Amino acid sequence: MNLEGGVGADFLKGGLTAGLNYYASFKLTDDQFDGVPDIVRGKNRVFAAEAFEAKPAEWKMCFRAGKPATDAARAFAQKWLNDLQGQGVK
Repeated sequence: MNLEGGVGADFLKGGLTAGLNYYASFKLTDDQFDGVPDIVRGKNRVFAAEAFEAKPAEWKMCFRAGKPATDAARAFAQKWLNDLQGQGVK
């Protein structure tokens, strides 16, 4: 869960602007990966299976995000590429 925003004000008839931004991120649940055990090395969580750990970082990110998120990102990217090709961009 992320919380962000800010407040600001103008002083001296707009000659000076001051503000404060805030940002907070909270993790409400632990990560859960069914069927694929992870181990902790230092501050990092890595796959216990060497075959998975050897894969590229992008693959690991998609795997950990889950199938619904990965499918949605893939569909968005495919639509974007199709739109670009429709406009003549190669």
